[in-house]
Amino acid sequence: MRRTWFLMVVVVLCLVASGMVMAEEVNLLPNPSVEESSSGGPKGWTKYLSSGNYKADFEWSKGIARTGNYSLKIGVVSEGASAVWISSRVTAKKDQLFRASAYVKTEGVESGQKVTISLNWLNSSGNLISGTSFSKSIEIQGDMDWTLVTVEGAAPENCRARIQVSTKGNKQGSIWFDDFAIVLVE
Repeated sequence: MRRTWFLMVVVVLCLVASGMVMAEEVNLLPNPSVEESSSGGPKGWTKYLSSGNYKADFEWSKGIARTGNYSLKIGVVSEGASAVWISSRVTAKKDQLFRASAYVKTEGVESGQKVTISLNWLNSSGNLISGTSFSKSIEIQGDMDWTLVTVEGAAPENCRARIQVSTKGNKQGSIWFDDFAIVLVE
């Protein structure tokens, strides 16, 4: 028994020394589970709707959440309009690889509706750096329980990163987002 215990300790020490045991990834995003409030809404999060005579049902939703008590919701969105939840920004350095992720849940959404998660890069003025965003869209197939959606991308020079989740022209039902993350992969 002592010999087995000793061998297990030696194996673990060798793995640590060789770098095979990895540290837990650190989520750089403030308020990733949208539990903190500021001015009656989720702290560090903003909503955006296409300009024009459009409407969208945005909600800081209490009671439907993957963890905690809150999530971000997009309901019905006018035809042709994009409804977007946007995170606060995190610092990035050129060529660092980042992974952005969020969990998505749907109810009553028409099959074929798309939901997109994007990892955006912004310059020092806060403007999107053209041609540098990474996005992943998933097609909804009826009601969907919490599903992880991820996207990865390398940072350009002199930028900050943010995550956004969106849908376009959702005719019915609700889409919830929760447990967001932006982590440094390398």
